[in-house]
Amino acid sequence: DGLPNVIVEAQSQRLPVISTTVSGVPELVSDGENGLLVEPEDPKALSQALQQLIVNTGQRREMGKKGEEKVRRHFDHEKSITDLTGLFASIGITPDGGRP
Repeated sequence: DGLPNVIVEAQSQRLPVISTTVSGVPELVSDGENGLLVEPEDPKALSQALQQLIVNTGQRREMGKKGEEKVRRHFDHEKSITDLTGLFASIGITPDGGRP
């Protein structure tokens, strides 16, 4: 899964995310801004990231807030529908599936 749904779901609920730098995760999680990223197969880095968010309540809340803002901005279904409708219109396909 290039963009793991669990990350999008967590961010939509204002939860900070800790993940690895695999697949499309860095597109969703900006390290230090809306979550923390660690290298795969690095349990020490994962442990440190967990500890960091456990003890830093303010950072945890701010990352959660920024994660929610990013998800709402980039993964809103109304915006996606509008974007797709515009894309189809740009190639001459009307909302009813016809062509002019």
